[in-house]
Amino acid sequence: MICIDGLSLTEAEHAIQDAHPGWHVWHSCDGPALGSIYATTTIPEAPGGSGTTLCAPSVERIEQVIGEWEHDHPGAAA
Repeated sequence: MICIDGLSLTEAEHAIQDAHPGWHVWHSCDGPALGSIYATTTIPEAPGGSGTTLCAPSVERIEQVIGEWEHDHPGAAA
């Protein structure tokens, strides 16, 4: 797991992307999902270029969720 203490939200999102190549991480700025953190990856080998989007309430948790997904789907992230 990466250390994200002291980083801005955007810096933390970029740090997670650096730690997990193939993932795009962003946060919701409005609406009912305000404050949610998302991560998306595509699976180029899948028909039609399938992808996965994950959601968590914090950058700390999205980093954990990405790690869990990668563990369950080795080699699947772009």
